[in-house]
Amino acid sequence: MKQQIEALAAEMRLRSDPMGGTSGRILATWADRLDQIAAQMPAWQPIETAPKDGTQFVGGFHHENYGWVWDKCRFFDEDKHGSRMVYAVMDLGGEPTHWYPAPPERQAAPDRRTE
Repeated sequence: MKQQIEALAAEMRLRSDPMGGTSGRILATWADRLDQIAAQMPAWQPIETAPKDGTQFVGGFHHENYGWVWDKCRFFDEDKHGSRMVYAVMDLGGEPTHWYPAPPERQAAPDRRTE
């Protein structure tokens, strides 16, 4: 996803130069914002480096039919032999090969009707 955002920003920057004027400045501004977003995104790391303490993370792998798929995952002890297994919220149809830290959970907005 990070690479796609970076590619989109580069494309917008290329198109902004010949346009000039207000439209060109708007595209350049959006390209700058996309670069900022991409810089804040974590990079995919090999699954071997994922946390093994039950911490939730985003796990992903390349599926032959669907392309890159991902879901929230965590490692946990499942069997008496101490093997660590990956748990995914959805059945991804494969084991994650890469991971990045899960984004923080969103907090529910306060119900203003009761105030």
